[in-house]
Amino acid sequence: MSPVDQRSAKAPRHATFARGDTRNLLRVALAMSQVESPTLNNLAKATGHVKSGVLRDIERLQGQMGVVVEKRGSEFVLKHWGPVLKSAEGIEQFLDESIAEAN
Repeated sequence: MSPVDQRSAKAPRHATFARGDTRNLLRVALAMSQVESPTLNNLAKATGHVKSGVLRDIERLQGQMGVVVEKRGSEFVLKHWGPVLKSAEGIEQFLDESIAEAN
């Protein structure tokens, strides 16, 4: 059984994409929209990324894809998907398919 199959059903699915892969950015955007309290720690847990990587990805999402993120206290709130991404549903489906193919 692979390590992916051995994780508990409650564990988040962590993509195994190479550093710099755009799908890592998508994972962070999706986590900001789905995590109940999107703090840096919670986003890192949800994505499997290190905290410094999450911060870099948030900056890239804003600068390269027009995503609007608002910092409220310790939470990073996704306010608008921007002109490139537009919605969570398509991103979630794309990531699910990509993770399935990678495993």
